Amino acid sequence: DAAISFTGRDESGHTVDVTVTGKDGCSGSCVAQGSETSASTAMIQVSGAALRLPASVFKQNVDRLHFLREALIRYNLMLLRHAVISTSCSQFHTGEQRLARWLVAHGHRTGLEAFPFSVDFLAGQVGQRRTEVDALLKEFQKQDLVKLEHNKVILKDMAGLTKRACPCVAKSEEATEEYRRSLMQLATSQQPEGIRPG
Repeated sequence: DAAISFTGRDESGHTVDVTVTGKDGCSGSCVAQGSETSASTAMIQVSGAALRLPASVFKQNVDRLHFLREALIRYNLMLLRHAVISTSCSQFHTGEQRLARWLVAHGHRTGLEAFPFSVDFLAGQVGQRRTEVDALLKEFQKQDLVKLEHNKVILKDMAGLTKRACPCVAKSEEATEEYRRSLMQLATSQQPEGIRPG
């Protein structure tokens, strides 16, 4: 029930969201490919429960952790697909589409409806001016898609937000679903004969 955003940051400190992970992923997956340095900054956006495994423990036991290693490699591929989708989105889609997509993505990844997001924070994450994001959020509220409170955005109509988002929502979900299917196939292939995951 937590959310971690992977962001890009420029020399002036401005950030833009690349992708977000929730119950379907993790941060630090680069260790599965021998790197100790992440390609992006991981920012905890929504606090919550999570499991933590020190990278040193993973590396010491990597030969025994075959499923986890393979899962992380597949997860890195999914992150790359999300990053490509996000880059295209920032170039070709409107601010309304990108903001709606960003909110829908958080709802999908976490299963939550309320997020502690200020207008300034959202503007930084989607790479838009504060005034633009503020106007879009107020319009979304007028259309009963979200409810705005102090430093909080509550998603009221996910279907409506999805309609206003760009096709990148479906592309991102497809990439995530392919990742989940690959994990099930991996789990099935590693089970002793006669035993299958539930």
